[in-house]
Amino acid sequence: MGKRIIRTREIRTSKPTIIGEGEETEYRYFKHLCSFTKTSAEVLSSNFGPNVLRAFERRIKAILDKNGSVVVVFDTDVTESDMAKRQRMQALKEKYRDHKDVLICDSYPCIEYWFLLHFKGEETNRKLSSSEIVDILRGPDDNNDNRKKTNKKKEKEEEKKKLIPGYCKNGPWVKKDKWVKDLRKDGKEQIACQNAYKYREGGALYEKGRSYTNIYKFFERYLPELLEEYLLKK
Repeated sequence: MGKRIIRTREIRTSKPTIIGEGEETEYRYFKHLCSFTKTSAEVLSSNFGPNVLRAFERRIKAILDKNGSVVVVFDTDVTESDMAKRQRMQALKEKYRDHKDVLICDSYPCIEYWFLLHFKGEETNRKLSSSEIVDILRGPDDNNDNRKKTNKKKEKEEEKKKLIPGYCKNGPWVKKDKWVKDLRKDGKEQIACQNAYKYREGGALYEKGRSYTNIYKFFERYLPELLEEYLLKK
């Protein structure tokens, strides 16, 4: 299998506007990420919200009409029980699949799958539910009243199992940037990009219904210099 290195800034498009479905997690993640990487992008809370899939088309058109570029972030599990939403989502992905100024960064079932790929690879190549992923990220719950008291050594072992200690989808915790800073340590972003590409939707290892995320494409397009020292198998 050939290898390629993501390099140079020439593949960047104009300053992107990031829009998404979800009030907190997606907005806060990209807000913190762009701040840490000094990425010039418009990340406004007003461009995120629940049940906005219907409005994506209008927002995309408005941005393109101003010669801008747009990144669209959403979880596809919201379409599982709604055929109309699912058809709208598929039509959106198909329409802008190869558009140079529109980048679709959807995740199935949720953006937390992208976070999980910072830590785990092959064992995630299956269908995972949103709640299952969040439980894996949080790890053992030390606050559970039903847990037996453990010694200090055991407590340390349990703490290590927490991939993102205290993970919460909203509220004060997600507003702080420490969790994103920790995700960026020790090459975990590059590992996540490698895993996401390896198990990408439509890839050789993909089977219908399995979890996937296209957020790695944001790094390929807007942060290629972060990936230059790592080979992405193509």
